[in-house]
Amino acid sequence: MKQLIIITAILLSGFAIFAQKSVGDYVTTVNGRHFYQNVNHGVFHFLNAKINGTKTSYTKEEVLEYKINNNVYTKLPVFINNQNTGKFAFMKALSYRSGLVLYEYEHCIDGFSYTDYFVYRNSDLVVTLTPENYLNLIDFFTGEVFHNIANAN
Repeated sequence: MKQLIIITAILLSGFAIFAQKSVGDYVTTVNGRHFYQNVNHGVFHFLNAKINGTKTSYTKEEVLEYKINNNVYTKLPVFINNQNTGKFAFMKALSYRSGLVLYEYEHCIDGFSYTDYFVYRNSDLVVTLTPENYLNLIDFFTGEVFHNIANAN
């Protein structure tokens, strides 16, 4: 009987925990990381965030990193032909390993959409993913990510 009461209490407390809204999205600024129930792209502001009915808006300049729907986007320097352009863009983190992160960078040039892949350590570019080198990186990162990239090209 005692076990039944304990099991029932555990189950009921589990339902109470899952009934609360998740606070999994976040926005990182120079003032720290702020967690929210919902973060989305705004019309008049770069990001709009909401927790317990309270709304907060962020400009693109003040955001360093954000998480929306389990996707993390980090503001990083943009490189073209391994040369720093001096510009920054938000890149989607795809995979992490040993302090390195594989990022996807989607951008448009002259009306055409392009996707490039980079490996960064903090804000330092380590390598640009190319058709020539991606096979060498499969063993380092997860193979599934790279096979999806290879099949998309």
